[in-house]
Amino acid sequence: MDSSQIFGLVIVSITLIGGMAIALTAIKIAVPKSYDEKQQAMEIQARERIALIEKGIDPATIYKKEKKASGDPLFWGLLLTGIGFGAFYGNITWRSFNAISEVPLVNACATFFGGFGLILYYIIQKLSNRNKAQ
Repeated sequence: MDSSQIFGLVIVSITLIGGMAIALTAIKIAVPKSYDEKQQAMEIQARERIALIEKGIDPATIYKKEKKASGDPLFWGLLLTGIGFGAFYGNITWRSFNAISEVPLVNACATFFGGFGLILYYIIQKLSNRNKAQ
């Protein structure tokens, strides 16, 4: 090893150790602070719920947790199935008709059928919400 390689290793080591020190310091400061904020928010919400119960109001009517689409397995299942089917369909179409180019055709079909899966998800959710309301 010549001196330039040793010098490079020293610089890389200092950079690596310094970066890790900065990351650990940031974690050490941020995690307890966010924990304290979360704890305070939970205490405030508990006090509000107790006050509502004392007044005779059901807290469940005010604190409703709405289900987000991004956490729904049906959402991801239909989206990924649509993308997979679209890629398969685009590849079969390209091989059958020897179209212009494979990549744009496969991407276009995957996007189209992924969007179709999302539309199908929307329809299923609307029907499900309508049935729950009745």
